Amino acid sequence: MTVPPSSEPGCLHLHVPYDGPPLVAEPSGQFIGPDDDPQRYELFSRQRFGTEGVVWQARRRGHADGRAAFAIKVFAPVPGAETDPLPPGDLRRWQDQLGRFDAVSSPHLPGLRDVFVAADTRKPAGPRFHLVTDWIDGPSLDDRIRSGNDSTLDRLGHVRDLAAAYQALHVAGAGHPDPLIRHDIKPTSAVVHPGRGAVLVDVGRLHPGPDGFLPSRWQRSLFVAPELHAAPFGPRSPESDLYSLGALAFFCVTGYAPAQDMAAIRHELAEALTGPGIDSPGELAAHLAAMLEPDPEQRPPDPLAWADHALALATDRPRGWWARMFGGPVSPS
Repeated sequence: MTVPPSSEPGCLHLHVPYDGPPLVAEPSGQFIGPDDDPQRYELFSRQRFGTEGVVWQARRRGHADGRAAFAIKVFAPVPGAETDPLPPGDLRRWQDQLGRFDAVSSPHLPGLRDVFVAADTRKPAGPRFHLVTDWIDGPSLDDRIRSGNDSTLDRLGHVRDLAAAYQALHVAGAGHPDPLIRHDIKPTSAVVHPGRGAVLVDVGRLHPGPDGFLPSRWQRSLFVAPELHAAPFGPRSPESDLYSLGALAFFCVTGYAPAQDMAAIRHELAEALTGPGIDSPGELAAHLAAMLEPDPEQRPPDPLAWADHALALATDRPRGWWARMFGGPVSPS
């Protein structure tokens, strides 16, 4: 199956769109860093653009091994706030997040390495908020699904990887006054690394707290929970994240984003799952659709258990996921 590229509002590619060895990017001769260390990072030529800003490959200044180890996301200013890219309170909370994020143990999340506000020397506009994470090589999940090369269980394996990422974030945020909440996830928010599996690389929407405003460009997203569409200024919750995970699972199975009609969601999932290797497509469709319930309280609370049960209901054998996870034999396609 060939799936058209995502045109979802707010999509941002933080990846090398290539399924193979890491591509070589050349140092650009430009540096970036906070005001007290303006040459902390050397930028590489490779960059990606999105509605939130631009992402550069980079390495720490003085590391001459040629490896671009970091992804630096330079946020565009909020409309009407050209000189104030991030409220001081939010910057302090992001700085506090560095230690908390370090404690999150999951191969399906990048390391969060640095945050700072600094002038953008390449443009005449004011200072910008910068978020530094590990650079993860691999195709985007959007590209991977669009290739049509993955079996159903491979696709559900990607969902399981991202469910593990979400669970790690929610566990780390449990009981904290500022829980770790992602808001939304899209097929372009993750890459598929050959060793780590699916990795949620775009953590720029990882808001340090339950409050906040959903910008208009995400209000149209079919990967955002309906309660956030209805109340853009309303509180965030892990249940809102779970809806986005369910929407991602729907995309992985069907190749497109879900509508908000539950009957149509179940029907389209069952139709896409009908075929060799799936014994009970209707049961699997109903299980996956449960994460898209309009009522947040009706969504399965444990994303990893939900994803594992989906895999148990899918009886075909993958070309790569099963062997990567369990060390078993890889069955033919």
